[in-house]
Amino acid sequence: MLTEKEIEFIEKFQGCDDPERLLLSRNKYEGINVPLCVNCIISRKRIRKKLPSWYANPHLVYPNLLCTEQCSSQATAEYKVSVLKRLLRFDTPAGHTGADLTAGLGADSLYLSHLTEKFYCYEQNRELCRALEYNMKELGRENIEVTEMETTPESVAALPGNLSFIYIDPARREAGDSSRRKYSIKECTPNLLELADALLQKSGILLAKLSPMADIRECLRLLPQTTEVHVVAADNECRELLFVMQKDAGEENRGENALIKGINLTSTAESAPAKSFRFRLSEEKSAVATYASDLGKYLYEPYRHISKCGAFKLLSKRYGIAKLSGNTHLYTSEKAVDEFPGKKYAVKEVCHYSKKCMKEIAKRFPTINLTSKNFPIESDRMKELYKIKDGGNLHLFATTLDDSKKILIIAEPISSQAKQPEA
Repeated sequence: MLTEKEIEFIEKFQGCDDPERLLLSRNKYEGINVPLCVNCIISRKRIRKKLPSWYANPHLVYPNLLCTEQCSSQATAEYKVSVLKRLLRFDTPAGHTGADLTAGLGADSLYLSHLTEKFYCYEQNRELCRALEYNMKELGRENIEVTEMETTPESVAALPGNLSFIYIDPARREAGDSSRRKYSIKECTPNLLELADALLQKSGILLAKLSPMADIRECLRLLPQTTEVHVVAADNECRELLFVMQKDAGEENRGENALIKGINLTSTAESAPAKSFRFRLSEEKSAVATYASDLGKYLYEPYRHISKCGAFKLLSKRYGIAKLSGNTHLYTSEKAVDEFPGKKYAVKEVCHYSKKCMKEIAKRFPTINLTSKNFPIESDRMKELYKIKDGGNLHLFATTLDDSKKILIIAEPISSQAKQPEA
């Protein structure tokens, strides 16, 4: 799809600060599809870290900008491969077939196709289909067959039978308005709720990527076929919710008994401390948490992907730490718990909240990282009221204890200290 002349154009202007300005002088570049090249220049900038193997290949084409915004990263695509390898008890691609029903740019398809002898890519956008077919060949994936198709109950019925797995990523954008995002599984297209059972008749394993903003418990209620939920973060930012559905799994492993796993994929040593956490909702339901009446020497804040999992009582039980209150997802202890999957702080000061106390802290620390959790005043409003700016090493938490007392906690991140304080 790209001529040698267009590839040279893309490489020449790759470092351009404002590639869209090239559109104003498109008539200067005879024989070059300047709008397509500009899309490719901007897209390559976007995927440089997200898809490094794609960035390394200047021959790849990107027909629109939305496809690079929505596509998976290389790290999250490879994680999906690891999940399916385990479920398939993978030994060799021989005999395996798979399908991606919402292929888009093909970031996931590229990696998933390594699990199969034959891989089927389906995409309803004609322009993306052409790019997908071209790019997969450029990337050396000869086992991929691309078909232009909208995923509907009728088209699902026509899919090949006995697929080893099916992958689907319902669109979370408003049709005709890409700025509007949808988080409810009911509003996404194609409608997974209507298709799940039919897809499980075509394959024993269905892997669905949902919005990281979706409610896990509600999705489990709507998709009772689910056996696993993976909350996937990249460098401690939640990126994807993966729902695994299996045709032959017993009722004891579905719904409330589905395995939920929070995992953080890291790109640097600095972002590496997050560990995986796994549990079942039935465990959280039966867990009895300990609640704090006072602060211990240490304070713990779960990583975002761990909080997304929703195992708030279970964190208290498993790590032997006290929760500040039922609705305050912070924890404390007298002895340090290094294994906790979150940020760890040494408590420096604690005071009951009052305007006087807050003003004194603001006077001493005009720059301090402030977080409001389960507190009547939101973080940004508190910063505005007391003229506090984020920054420095210390952290100020405004929060609530189990007896409803409002407190202020000044704490220091343990990882930043030269030596961890003695317990």
